[in-house]
Amino acid sequence: GKMQEVSQGGGRTVLFVSHNMASIKALCKHGILLENGQMKKLGNIEDVVTEYISGYDLSVRSREWPIEKNLPCSIIGISIIVEGKRDDQLIDLTDKIKIRISYFLFEDMTGTNLSLSLYREGILLFRTWDIDNLHELEENRKYGYHEAELELPDFLLPGVYSMRISIGRPNISPIQIKDDCIQFEINNIQTEGSRKSFNI
Repeated sequence: GKMQEVSQGGGRTVLFVSHNMASIKALCKHGILLENGQMKKLGNIEDVVTEYISGYDLSVRSREWPIEKNLPCSIIGISIIVEGKRDDQLIDLTDKIKIRISYFLFEDMTGTNLSLSLYREGILLFRTWDIDNLHELEENRKYGYHEAELELPDFLLPGVYSMRISIGRPNISPIQIKDDCIQFEINNIQTEGSRKSFNI
């Protein structure tokens, strides 16, 4: 796209600020990681992205945001729900994982959709919309509180995942985006446990 054209122009330095690891890896060779306004890491982009991902709080399974009344709709929460497990238990690759997103509409809306993008260690795996199976949502969403729920596919491998959610209308800029809004780790508990056990 346009950023790639600009960044590849000779004799030019482009400062690209983002939480989107896939875009950063595609566009940048070097990076700076800031934390509380201070430089935490400077170096090649792979090392900086690895450092950024290592700072994820993988124990947090839900987040909430204040309602933004200046927007026609506002994303107010996201939760990771693992069937049969408490929030303090590890997520295994055999677990059923659901994502619940809550949002508020300040007016009846048509042509709106809620999007969820799933990344593994900064690489986009897939993007889905709440209208994929509920086409009636595209026609009319009523004023008030709403929830959307999605079950993640069972082909996910062990690793660190993050999500981006947005709400808006197709072919128009999103109304609201929550980049890198929550992270979680999938483990292969059975295999990891067998490596540490003895045959008796």
